[in-house]
Amino acid sequence: MIFEKWHGIGNDFVLLGSVPGDLDRAGLADLAIAVCRRTFGIGADGLLLGFESELGDARMVMLNPDGSEAEMCGNGLRCFARWFHEQSGGSGQYQIETGAGVLFCRIEGDLVAVEMGRATVLGDSFPTFVELGGRRFESRCVNMGNPHLVVFLEEGEEVPLEKWGPELEVHPAFPDRTNVHFLSQVGKGELRQLTWERGQE
Repeated sequence: MIFEKWHGIGNDFVLLGSVPGDLDRAGLADLAIAVCRRTFGIGADGLLLGFESELGDARMVMLNPDGSEAEMCGNGLRCFARWFHEQSGGSGQYQIETGAGVLFCRIEGDLVAVEMGRATVLGDSFPTFVELGGRRFESRCVNMGNPHLVVFLEEGEEVPLEKWGPELEVHPAFPDRTNVHFLSQVGKGELRQLTWERGQE
């Protein structure tokens, strides 16, 4: 199998420009699990697959390390757009189809920009507080084409990301699970964000 390894600001991916013809959806999920493993596989935060598209210049599918499909991923899309640019020799402006719709990507020199749309804060049917470690934290749910839960911490507060992230990923308000972000102020005009990505193992 021929693959390429890409990263966007350290968010790393295995990228396949063509999908083995004998793999169905379950087979692709197994492939994602195998290649993303850090110890016995290639090691990655996700598997990016390229397809032809009737809606855009190309279609990107991203599979998480647990084999589940993500609607999209900003850094994954940046990697895919750059790869597609190098493969196609195109103009540097592309419409890439994703599970979150068709998104505009632009290549300028070494820079890759993607138009992800406006973040939407979800309404009252989503949690505005979450319970963790016997405490109650304010939270907001945000849609960026894929779900994100933002939890607000005290200034400079540290949290057990590897414990609390997976707990909140499967919050009942998100039947397809969610990405989780812990946000705290660490100085004047400075914020720190810790992220647990949905589908990590």
